[in-house]
Amino acid sequence: MSNTEIEPRLPIDPQDDELTRYQSVSGLAFVALLLGLLSWTAMFTPWLWPVAFAGLVAGVAALARIRRRAPALLGRKPAWIGLLLSVAFSFAGPAEVIASRRLIRNEGRRIAAEFLRELQQDQPAAAHQLTLPAGRRAPASVDLGASYYAGSDSRAGLEKFVAEPEIQALLTLGGKARIRYYDTESQGHDDDGDTLRLVYAATYDEAGQKTSFFLGLSLRRRVVAATHRVDWQIEGIKGG
Repeated sequence: MSNTEIEPRLPIDPQDDELTRYQSVSGLAFVALLLGLLSWTAMFTPWLWPVAFAGLVAGVAALARIRRRAPALLGRKPAWIGLLLSVAFSFAGPAEVIASRRLIRNEGRRIAAEFLRELQQDQPAAAHQLTLPAGRRAPASVDLGASYYAGSDSRAGLEKFVAEPEIQALLTLGGKARIRYYDTESQGHDDDGDTLRLVYAATYDEAGQKTSFFLGLSLRRRVVAATHRVDWQIEGIKGG
């Protein structure tokens, strides 16, 4: 007779055996995980924000289904991972866009302030340069007087620019007018870059009374793909 002891075999609980045989993984949990992994694309364009939002919905739905059918349904970990990623990028995408739009507005206000300052300091040629595309502007080292010689296309453009009533008003008032930023009327984006319309209020004394009028400046922002250089252009000024 063998000395090897035979361990008694414990009886199998029929309920445990049934759970082992019928446990399955939630397909919705893996959908939530996949959408969560793809939700980082929301950082590039608002058109892809629905991916992150869909991942958020799928993650919540998967966790709810797993909770209702536990322990027969598995997949809690991938559902949580997908949900957390979707939540993170659902906020990060819009936050990135808001920050970018604010940065563009601040850049535009600096260019607009420079443009208005040149006019108030009776430097119409310098202000006119900001209305030209970057490739047509005179280099910083070149005397603008030489660029606007009589009979040149530049001189004709400057004379047309100075003849605009809003430009005449600012040149005439000079430092007597107090010009302050009032509002951003619109901000957008198209195939040619970013657009911005800023509103300024100009206030001056007339016969001992404060008189004000509004100016609307249209600006365009372009990014040169080859050099990543940012160029701004004043496209128009309107007021009354």
